[in-house]
This record gives sequence, C-alpha cells and structure tokens, in this order.
Amino acid sequence: MEAHALTALLTEKRLRFPFIVLLLSGGHSLIAVVRGVDDFVLLGTGLDASPGAIIDKLSRRLHLPSLRISPDHDLSCVSGGRAMELIYQILKGNPRAYSLPLPRSVSRDCDFSFSGIHVAAERLIERIELDNLSRSDIHEGEEFVASAEERLMNTNSVLPRLNLSIVSDVCASIQYTISKHICRKTQRAIEFALSNGLLVRNSGAEFPCSDSSESAFKGSSLVVSGGVGANQLIRDNLERVAAHYKINFVAPPPSLCTDNGVMIAWNGVLLYQKGLRIISDIDSLDFETK
Repeated sequence: MEAHALTALLTEKRLRFPFIVLLLSGGHSLIAVVRGVDDFVLLGTGLDASPGAIIDKLSRRLHLPSLRISPDHDLSCVSGGRAMELIYQILKGNPRAYSLPLPRSVSRDCDFSFSGIHVAAERLIERIELDNLSRSDIHEGEEFVASAEERLMNTNSVLPRLNLSIVSDVCASIQYTISKHICRKTQRAIEFALSNGLLVRNSGAEFPCSDSSESAFKGSSLVVSGGVGANQLIRDNLERVAAHYKINFVAPPPSLCTDNGVMIAWNGVLLYQKGLRIISDIDSLDFETK
C-alpha cells in the first residue's frame, strides 16, 4: 500500500509532501495523508468489501465478459472493472437511470463501505431480469408454464439477455454511486486534513497549475492510485473535488495503478535514499519456507 501511495512521485516530479492519497483497488480502499516516504496518517479505510471486488462481481453478474459491444472491443479480454467502464463510455449509459442507496451518508468519518451498494445492485439486476422474464412468459401459440420468479430460481433455465442499453444504464448507475460515495468520503478527509493543518490549500492565482510548468506544485495535492483509481469517471469526479478545495490533482497512468513491480522498486529507491529500513547484516535474517 505504501508503494501505491508513492507511485505518483515517480510520474509527477512537481508533487511535494504533504499530499493526500486515495487507494482504491481490488483488495483495499483507504485514504491517508502522506507526510514523508515513511510517514503516513491514516484517515479512513474500508469497513467491508473493496470497490474492485464488488465491481468485478457485478460485471460477472451482468455477463459483461461475454459481450462484444463493437468489433474493436471484446470484453472477454479485459478486467471486470474495465469492461464496466467501456460499456458506460461507448454506449453512453445514463448514470442516473437507476437509484442506488448511498452507504454511510450520515456518518461523519472517512471510512468506506461498498457492500450496501453491492447488495442493492444485485437486487436491481434481479428485478430487471424478472421484468424481462414476465414480458416473455406468454408467447404466441405457447402455454404459460411457470412464473418469472420460478424460472429465475431454476438454475437450468436460460435467462434472456438484457438489452445493451439497459446494461449500459446499470453499469453507469453502479459507477456513479460508487464514485459519489468515494467523493463524499474524500471530501470529508480533505476538510479534516485542511482544518488540522495536515494539508496546505493552494491560494495562488495560477490554479490549477499548468501542465507545462516544471516548478513544484504550490499547496498540497490529492493523489489517486489503485486499479479502481484508473476508472475515468471516478478520476473526473475526484478532480472536481480537488479543484473545489484548491488542491492539485495527480493520477499515475493506468499501467502503474494496478499492482506492478515498478512501484515496489520505486518504493525501495525512496526508502534507500532516506536510509530507511536498510538491513546491513544479512545473516541476521531468518528465511523459512512456506
């Protein structure tokens, strides 16, 4: 997790401590203030399932890997999160087509909870499937055999595929709700950090900083990393949050957002430069097989 938090220092040379980092992946969700290479202040963490795990499960629930939305986009070759993002981007789904509950909306902490969104989305998909089954229960020249509920419970029955426009709207609504929850918790974390002197607001007239500038960022920054952090809808909304508080927004390229060896090596370089966690006596280490 430290490596994820420090990856942005490799790709964005203007980034300076302190900055606030948001890690969103298939295994974790947390937000912290990074004050140094080895100095982190944890503000919030995931209380249940991670956003990446939920998105992947809902992607399989919607059978996205079996869809081919265009000759150039075979969703069986990408992750569940990327498949859901492509469906939304290419088919232009409506993010407000379906209303999903926002978890922990009255809680004033910075902790994340995504299991409620998962359960609500599963029920939404089931309800849409039931509606489609009800319409196809009685066919011309055929007798009514079973109710929609009975057919849905029958694992041997083949469910009719949902219309692509419906799938696109569901994908958009799921991503919108997850993004809104993330942005609200990030907003609270930024407000807490600013009010307690953990971050510095950019008060200069040149905000946001020009991409062509080689000088260090003025004020603090919001850094997003992790596989889910590569989602463009989530990035766009987080960038708006950062702009509202006049802090810079930094996101590493998607190739460095997922788990990779480069970020681990970079984390080691930063620690070595500071003389941290360096073991001089190799013989003092104990090696055990699993």
